[in-house]
Amino acid sequence: MTEVPGACISAATCGWDGRARLNGKTNRKEHLVRMTEARRILLGAAGLLVLAGCTHYPITDGYSKTLPTTQTVVTVWGGHPLAASTAVNWLNRRGVAVLEKSKVVAILKERAINTTEDEAAILKAAKLAGVTQVVFLETPIFAGSASVALRAVDTETAQVVWSGQAHYEIQVHYMDSYLPDLTCQALATAWGFRPGGQRRISWEKMCHSPEGEKR
Repeated sequence: MTEVPGACISAATCGWDGRARLNGKTNRKEHLVRMTEARRILLGAAGLLVLAGCTHYPITDGYSKTLPTTQTVVTVWGGHPLAASTAVNWLNRRGVAVLEKSKVVAILKERAINTTEDEAAILKAAKLAGVTQVVFLETPIFAGSASVALRAVDTETAQVVWSGQAHYEIQVHYMDSYLPDLTCQALATAWGFRPGGQRRISWEKMCHSPEGEKR
């Protein structure tokens, strides 16, 4: 039998006193630590697979008074970048013109307004930029559960003209991956493409359904 340098052939050759070296560098104690860590990772991955195998649907709610048309210009403000980009794409797919947030920020800077949280100032700046509705987006995380909330505010009247919310009632891992789902579901509820509540409706349908295409 050909021996491999640095490899343990048996308990007799390596011994169990922790002094023998495995792979020429690590002793048995280090090996056990690594095996334990590997086992923990595998068990965690298995748990995620089990969770992924269970289909969970979000709870949604929505309201609308004045929905955007092809003549409406909106801007999306705040929230997680992934949710914001999903909202922009969703609105664009439905024929709504979306102005880049940076254009409104530039006007705020010109007016020496350093905050991006003053809604009244944001609405005034957005109106100057030609925006008719500002969609304020929030993506709060509470007790390990992801959620998305959108409010569209008219820049002329400062009134909320439509809104939508979506959240999971369970704790989720890798919450960023759920934000597009929740964003589409919240928007679809606000626009009347689906009823509120917890329904067996896939996020793919709410993101890409033909009924939600250009109005």
